[in-house]
Amino acid sequence: MMLVTPSHIIIGKLASTEFKAGLSPTISLLAFDSTGKKHTVRALLDPSAQAVFITPKLANRLKLSLEDRNVPIVGIDSLESQSNHTSTVRIASHDLSFTHDTDILLLNKSTPLLPKKPLDYLVSKVSHLKLADPNFHKPLPVDLIMDVQLFLKIIRPGSFEGNANEPGRINSVFG
Repeated sequence: MMLVTPSHIIIGKLASTEFKAGLSPTISLLAFDSTGKKHTVRALLDPSAQAVFITPKLANRLKLSLEDRNVPIVGIDSLESQSNHTSTVRIASHDLSFTHDTDILLLNKSTPLLPKKPLDYLVSKVSHLKLADPNFHKPLPVDLIMDVQLFLKIIRPGSFEGNANEPGRINSVFG
């Protein structure tokens, strides 16, 4: 069993007088292109996703060899789409203690910025942690969406649910 330095994916509920909003769990990781060169990418951890998705921009940057294939995608409220291409990509933690080859589906377009607005006030609340995405608080694009299978491979014991004053976090292999 390999011992890795714990890092944390920031999640949780933010309390306000009007509503509670969730933080999207993002991760900074490495993806390897067709020549083996490493690229830093931002991923969204979606434990309800049934496949790993990649943006067209990242597929081009990685020079992936895409296979033509029509795969139907059904989302919330039965929203339907499809992916016309599949491939495989190798991802890794920045310290290379975790690597994984995963099949991907190509998204038809880029993802929105996450979070939707800056959350700079949260930085001081987690400054003592090694974060899986040090830029979790900045509205930035997501290049890759991780599925439930990857979620189960990367989580480690030691998660924290969070509260109104401190965001929750998931202990993971990334950092």
